[in-house]
Amino acid sequence: MSIVWNDKGFQLNGTQFQLITNLHDLFALKDQEGLVLGKPRDLIETYLDLFSDFSAPRIFELGIFRGGSTAFFNELLRPEKLVAIDFMEDARPGFKNYLDTGANAASVRPYFQVDQADKQRLDEIYTSEFGSAPLDLVVDDASHMLEQTRISFNFLFPKLRPGGFYIIEDWSWAHVYDPGKIFDKNFGGQPPMSNLIIEIMLASAYHQRLIPELRIYPTYAIVRKKATRKPAPDSILPSNASCAEHALEAVTCSAEKDLKPSIGQMVLAAEVVLLLREVANFLRTNRFSRDDCRENRGNTFAQDAPPTQKARGFPRGPEAFAGRS
Repeated sequence: MSIVWNDKGFQLNGTQFQLITNLHDLFALKDQEGLVLGKPRDLIETYLDLFSDFSAPRIFELGIFRGGSTAFFNELLRPEKLVAIDFMEDARPGFKNYLDTGANAASVRPYFQVDQADKQRLDEIYTSEFGSAPLDLVVDDASHMLEQTRISFNFLFPKLRPGGFYIIEDWSWAHVYDPGKIFDKNFGGQPPMSNLIIEIMLASAYHQRLIPELRIYPTYAIVRKKATRKPAPDSILPSNASCAEHALEAVTCSAEKDLKPSIGQMVLAAEVVLLLREVANFLRTNRFSRDDCRENRGNTFAQDAPPTQKARGFPRGPEAFAGRS
């Protein structure tokens, strides 16, 4: 692997990739100047580190759009086969050119007009391309919708090999600073994807031999699968239920049939997820500006926080703990 950084992004194995600095770039950058990769540099550097000694002959990617991500994983990991699906009707020009001329593009199998929530279609594609062979890596950068992403996870996570990774990108769209209201325009009224991350967190607590590691970053999450003595359940996460019901089912749906959680465990799980849901909804409806954050971003708010923070209910200094034991 040979990567060279430049003013537009980087070259990997001779293929030029353009990085985005904002969401507008994802649509505005020209294919003639390189494949458009809808990811910032810090995420690319994370992937370079994560996969520095990782072998991934079989990859399944959800979401193609302009094709930069598919080409990136193909060039970085050089898989035997990379299957990618998208709801779009056909490939964009830049990605078509890569498929036609890329030296390593023969391993890429793109499928268009595929809904990531269509389990039957996913099963047809998986079986046709991989048979029953386990996957090494799944990357979901598709709809960013809660239920659709959950369905894909429940179908594809059990297909991962022990030690394989499942990556969910852009889970935090409902909570990020969005002055242009781009996320509101595209996802307005949709339940936040953060609910899914909470569910996986709870599932990892109970399925410790199945999900031994969950890394949560501001815009993406990485789930690692571990071997279990017994087969994994058909569905790791529940569907079509309230957030509290998700917590209860995540606790009770075990790969080890002989393990039964106590009523106290189930109640605690429900309380935790309800609290996290309140936090998620609060952050979604009470976005604050970068000026509000001042120099305290990522830390506890200082006592001299702007009035807007106090009006919105943010705690300030020692008074936040008054009356608490």
